[in-house]
Amino acid sequence: MLTARKLPLLTFKKPSPILKPKYISITTPATQYPRATPLFSHQHSAAQIKSFTINSSKATPSARSIATMAGTSSFNDTVVQAMRELYPEELADKSWDNTGLLLDQAPSFSEQGSNSKPTVLLTNDLTKPVVDEALKKGASVIICYHPIIFKPLKSLTTKDPMQAQLLRLIAAGVSVYCPHTAVDAAVGGLNDWLCDILIDGDKEVKRAVAEPITRPLSQSLQGQEVGYGRVFELSQSITLQTLLKRSLPASEVKNT
Repeated sequence: MLTARKLPLLTFKKPSPILKPKYISITTPATQYPRATPLFSHQHSAAQIKSFTINSSKATPSARSIATMAGTSSFNDTVVQAMRELYPEELADKSWDNTGLLLDQAPSFSEQGSNSKPTVLLTNDLTKPVVDEALKKGASVIICYHPIIFKPLKSLTTKDPMQAQLLRLIAAGVSVYCPHTAVDAAVGGLNDWLCDILIDGDKEVKRAVAEPITRPLSQSLQGQEVGYGRVFELSQSITLQTLLKRSLPASEVKNT
């Protein structure tokens, strides 16, 4: 039995399993992502995406938006801005992490336009199959959870597997944005979403941030419980098997 006070700490700084890329075509109105359903969820579905009308008012935590503008360059800029509003880059652990717009669209494409469509590809890791799919779908932006660049680049050649994929994206005029630990730390981000899965609707559960961010943050983030990892206390004891069933497909949970 798991006691309510003996649950393991939920921290997510190690690479996650590679998830199948998700696609979102944004044409007319904008796109709203429900709170606590991150973009990198294996449970994300088209049914969870709703359209609404854009206005100039500040987005609320439960209604963040990605708007469509004329032209691919404007679309890319809008997607990046929306990601920064959803998961502010200042929340990322910059002591080791590398987040943000890591591959911008080449100036020639920004000025003349490209063959890409106003489409966003969502993925966990940038691999050759992911790039193949992005180019096939004509995506103009890839939002990749894990950073595509960690160490400083001394060269950019096709001999390196990752660099080869970056060169392909540059040639096609595709941008790559990597939020990583900013998604982990944000309210309603990855860690809160994982808590929601394990808590399974129990409103009496108490949760807290495992490693709160103590450095000064912008005014818009002041007062929010942001940080890395989450700990929670269940209202009653449950078996480990029950907890696993909430987080894993039934086929992966065996009776013991």
